[in-house]
Amino acid sequence: MKPSSKALIIYRGKLLLFLRDNDSSIPDPNTWSLVGGEVDGEESYEQAMVREMNEEINVTPKKTKYLGKIQTPNGISHAIFLVKPTNEEVAKIKIGDEGQKVEFFGIDEIKKLNLAKNVKMYFDLYGNYLEKILNSSESVDITKLGLIR
Repeated sequence: MKPSSKALIIYRGKLLLFLRDNDSSIPDPNTWSLVGGEVDGEESYEQAMVREMNEEINVTPKKTKYLGKIQTPNGISHAIFLVKPTNEEVAKIKIGDEGQKVEFFGIDEIKKLNLAKNVKMYFDLYGNYLEKILNSSESVDITKLGLIR
């Protein structure tokens, strides 16, 4: 496992999820996940997140906000970014080079989806606070999302 970047893409109270390819050679095939992926070479976490958004949903976001990192027990960091796309960016969203489809979901809908293993674990732990973030314009308390700076 390598360091990665993931985006919490929120629009009108819903979170954008990405349906992974149905390919047995990848982790968690045919499951819903956050947009994002591994950091390549010398790129920063933000560069990786922007690249992955472009590859997966065909959008290069104008505004991103670094929230923090999740640290795995083996010391690998996964950066989480908050993205609130503009109407124009949302209109451009379409499946890119990877995945089967993308769609915005509310928390109740997300709970019924077949989520990627790590995403499911994360939603089980922090879904209640994520729901508050989806429906609020308040600043995000990263500790309530299990993140560190």
